[in-house]
Amino acid sequence: MPTVQNPFLYIVPRAEEDIINFRQFIENLDSTIKCMQTGGIIFISGPYGSGKTLILNHLKKKFSKENIEVISMDFNLNTMFKIKSLPLGKKMIVMIDRFDLADTLNNETLKKLLDSINEISSHNVIFIIAIIPELLTRIFALDEKIKNRAKILDVPLLNEKEIRELIVSRLNEIRKEKSDSIEPFTEEDIKKIWEKSKGNPRMVLLLSSAIFDLKMSET
Repeated sequence: MPTVQNPFLYIVPRAEEDIINFRQFIENLDSTIKCMQTGGIIFISGPYGSGKTLILNHLKKKFSKENIEVISMDFNLNTMFKIKSLPLGKKMIVMIDRFDLADTLNNETLKKLLDSINEISSHNVIFIIAIIPELLTRIFALDEKIKNRAKILDVPLLNEKEIRELIVSRLNEIRKEKSDSIEPFTEEDIKKIWEKSKGNPRMVLLLSSAIFDLKMSET
């Protein structure tokens, strides 16, 4: 019997799958940005694998089409220098991904970084920062100004219906004809995936991959 390719091995949602459950989130984010006339800070908060990078990539494409100036960066040791080098008064959006790495900084260094972000954000610059909840808690305990100024948007997790849609989407990649069927999965499998993953997209795909391999080994 020929080997059937596992469509769940790629554990990051594909372009056509992105924003499966993010439409309302993006609308809320747009509204938040429009309210920040003179700059501000938005934290996109969610656990690892919840889709924060996916959202930032979507926003980058969206802002590019709207001719909005965007600077996108992953957090690293040069991030503070890059932030301090931003031109004051120029309206732009700065997106920082993988900000969870800032959790390795001591409190003094982290506070200096936050002070820079707070200062720049009061000069027509909007920061959109992807962050894990644990680091956000630490930041708010460390910096009262950031806590009072920042807006927090929690990344929505997948519900059972959306998990089903994602699984069907992946299965259709290897089917000769597209279908709404979840075979070889069962309704019980879908429920277990939802319960164990808690709606985290990366965990959904990892669990689906394992179940798919098991089903194929049984045929």
